[in-house]
Amino acid sequence: LRDRLGLPEDATKKIFLEAIEEKMIPMVEFLGTELERTMLTQQQLAQKKGKDFGEDMFKSGKGAAGRLGIGADGNIMTDCMNLVDFYTENDIAEEKEVGKKTVEKKVPAEEEGGEETTVTEEVPVYETTYPITALGTSCI
Repeated sequence: LRDRLGLPEDATKKIFLEAIEEKMIPMVEFLGTELERTMLTQQQLAQKKGKDFGEDMFKSGKGAAGRLGIGADGNIMTDCMNLVDFYTENDIAEEKEVGKKTVEKKVPAEEEGGEETTVTEEVPVYETTYPITALGTSCI
């Protein structure tokens, strides 16, 4: 598609990351609000949001002390995994070779009763960078 449009690689990468960011922001915002809802008390939420969420009062004058159980604690692990899957399946993380290191590997003997040998070889060291983050998009 990039070739047909006649766009350079860096321009297509920028457009791709903008589209990913646009799709990722609502997912992160949802996770943030769900975490707040499950971890903060009703009073803390009211103070943070600046609005009164109200409190159910019973005839006796006491407030509700328990939870309903239906979505009260919320299970956001599925939503967290969906965000992780979205990030990994779209191959957003970038790996860049930053150097090499020497590693010793043990090679098993070719015949029974033979000696194990150690081989030294250089392997590349990679640094992973994340071009799009929740903090970078200012949605948290």
